[in-house]
Amino acid sequence: VKNEVRKWQDTYKPEIVSIEQPCYSARYRYAGTPDIVCRIGVSEGIVDIKTGGSETVGIQTAAYCQMVYGRYVRRWLMKISKPRDPIRLEFTEIKSHFTSDWSVFLSLLNVYNYRLALAA
Repeated sequence: VKNEVRKWQDTYKPEIVSIEQPCYSARYRYAGTPDIVCRIGVSEGIVDIKTGGSETVGIQTAAYCQMVYGRYVRRWLMKISKPRDPIRLEFTEIKSHFTSDWSVFLSLLNVYNYRLALAA
């Protein structure tokens, strides 16, 4: 994996802002830990690392964007093959619509908070 990450660094030359830094949104009252916050070229962004399914990565990274930057920034997926497979790293931009992803996240957060209130 280290060799693949070095190749990624050599290719994209990210300026790392933080790695696995827990964050909190006081406005929306949720927390999370983005894998990588960085700049690639002139773009600020969030990199989410996955070794398995990535169906909800758009929703997850939209939440990270709001929590870290308070707005949209570019979102990328770094998919690393599972250990039993030959090691391979794929790096792609997340193409789902940010506004839709953020809206879904807020809806899920509301359901979560509603359930917490019912349990109290």
